[in-house]
Amino acid sequence: MNRIDRLFAILLKISDGKLFQADKLAAEFELSERTIYRDMSALIQMGIPIRSEAGVGYQLKDGYFLPPLLFEKDEAIAAGFALKFLTTYSSPHSRKSPLDALKKIESILPKTVRGEYLRELEVLDFVPMSLEIPFSNEYFRLLLTAIKNSYVVEMEYHAFKKDVSEIRQIEPMKLFFAPGLNRLYLDAYCLTRNDWRIFRLDRIVQVKTTETRFFPRIRPDYHSPSESSAVKSATLYTKPKQARWIRERQHWSFVNEKQNPDGLVEWTYEGFDWPSFIDWLCTVSDCVVSVEPSEARNQLRKKISDLQKLLT
Repeated sequence: MNRIDRLFAILLKISDGKLFQADKLAAEFELSERTIYRDMSALIQMGIPIRSEAGVGYQLKDGYFLPPLLFEKDEAIAAGFALKFLTTYSSPHSRKSPLDALKKIESILPKTVRGEYLRELEVLDFVPMSLEIPFSNEYFRLLLTAIKNSYVVEMEYHAFKKDVSEIRQIEPMKLFFAPGLNRLYLDAYCLTRNDWRIFRLDRIVQVKTTETRFFPRIRPDYHSPSESSAVKSATLYTKPKQARWIRERQHWSFVNEKQNPDGLVEWTYEGFDWPSFIDWLCTVSDCVVSVEPSEARNQLRKKISDLQKLLT
């Protein structure tokens, strides 16, 4: 990295207004502290309003913003592909923002890059599924705001296998999207149940933000009551002919798919909870050749055994 690039990288690093010590910056950029002192001095001489105090650190003054940045060609194309994907799979109501972002990227690109950028976007299309990404869910924005501002939320929720909906008070923590299932989920601490829960947004009947604030909790590692194992990942192996059926019924913790040297398709899953993963695994077990680690195999055998008892 030349010095100009390094100075710009350091400026990006401190642009959030936090306090940074020279030794921490030196370790991150793999430089000596003396080099950091020289670089920070150069930035200050360039007119960048950086506060500097011996023994305390460096901090960008409030109110200073970096000028608009230009994309490298590959960066612009990557951003364009992502935004084009969103415009294809979003509802008409949610499509305006990514379309506007696409136009803004195009407007700031130099002519030498713009032509290639537009050409690559033109020759790549995404075929829309019958289901759209549900970012237009009426509660999505409300919950996003509640999470950012740490507001307790009260909602009417229709839980799985329950005949009627019920009122829950929750501390919302994170929203995540599961592409394989085409669903949005909410990770939250349920005050009604005094435990962590994951809620499906399409099962919410009604939701409102309260005026009660909360301090975000640290989510403990999830362990199935019947398992002391801390394993959080698993790998499935299937024959290539069976791959399409796995894709059509994919679990939300899916990470990646690849061909292994034995000619099998290898599927990686991470960050799941054992009960939901094993339940899903039962639905695709006829397509699976092998499962790793051994805990997953043992749990699958136990689940199938329990199901057999119910049927005999």
